[in-house]
Amino acid sequence: MEENYTVSSYDISQIVFTKPRKHGEYMVCKIKHNGLDVKVQFPKMKITNISEKNVILEFTNDAKYNKTVYNFLSDVDKSTTEYISEHSKEWFGKKIPIASVKSMFQSTIKAPVSSENKCTVQFTLNPKATLFFDKKNEEIEVTELRNDQILECISQMKYIVFSKDTCFINWELCTGKFHKKIKSVPKYGFIEDPDDHQESDDEEININCFF
Repeated sequence: MEENYTVSSYDISQIVFTKPRKHGEYMVCKIKHNGLDVKVQFPKMKITNISEKNVILEFTNDAKYNKTVYNFLSDVDKSTTEYISEHSKEWFGKKIPIASVKSMFQSTIKAPVSSENKCTVQFTLNPKATLFFDKKNEEIEVTELRNDQILECISQMKYIVFSKDTCFINWELCTGKFHKKIKSVPKYGFIEDPDDHQESDDEEININCFF
């Protein structure tokens, strides 16, 4: 049976984070949903930038699933900042107000740079795990990807990453495909999208670092 990675399969209130651990210059929390990894099927999106380590994808239209994923990401960001503030005393040894966390949090969804653009999401690429397939369901290398190509992907909400004065959710791209109708791929399965036809503002902020 294929796994269902559409956002409707997740209850955001059941997403939890481990206590941050030191990782080089950063601290990271692992992310789980009912004890399992959080993997999400994204809609078909346009590549706007790609490198060996990252790919930036742009929402292409306002179809139903695009809106659903956009709202899911927004809700996850909101829930995450609240969770960080609630657990800040335990994690960092000091209470960090929600307003301070929001000011340091880098949103998953990046606003368009002009009226001609749409919102984007950045994904990290794991050279040992990320897989790409072409229209013939044959594996291809990341070097074959180009800007403006349309990519459908399944990505994992893997970590919250903390620097001294910022934090963000790391989304790691697991599998990317280029054709529209996908029955199955090794390890991950895509679900056909039937709708896809083409705290207080005056709170004092005096904390600007996590650790």
